[in-house]
Amino acid sequence: MGEHVRSRMGFRRPALTTVLLVAGALTLAPSASADHDHDDCDQLTDASFKGRYAASFQGQALAPVDGQLVFVPAAAEGFLIADGKGRITSATRAVSAGGMITLDQMFTCTYKVGSEGTGTATCTVTDTGDVEHYSFVLEGQGAAIRFLRTDPGFVVLGSARR
Repeated sequence: MGEHVRSRMGFRRPALTTVLLVAGALTLAPSASADHDHDDCDQLTDASFKGRYAASFQGQALAPVDGQLVFVPAAAEGFLIADGKGRITSATRAVSAGGMITLDQMFTCTYKVGSEGTGTATCTVTDTGDVEHYSFVLEGQGAAIRFLRTDPGFVVLGSARR
């Protein structure tokens, strides 16, 4: 289960350990082609998001430091397994937020994929019960995913690939 860390002021940092995982730095990954042919993404569904994915993210998270809320760097990497039926049934990540490390953090999610490949996910961290929200887009019939955390206090982008 995930390890919890405390800041110098003794604040427990569950918000930092809940920054999501879900391979490569999105800001460095090539963007989707502007001349994308819609024929290769016709009628995507929850079944399009299925299998084991390696994932990573980077960004910033709002955290208490020395009694003040400040943005700190955040990154994570790990894996997830999507069942193709709207659930991420198994996922584990290592998180670094403001230099504080959480290893083996487990979580599960529910998700919904729209016909154009965009979707949303709600994830729950297993040991803390913290809830996270994401917006995502599938690429290549679900072979890759780009995601954005949509909770206030987070600027986190990531990607995952089968």
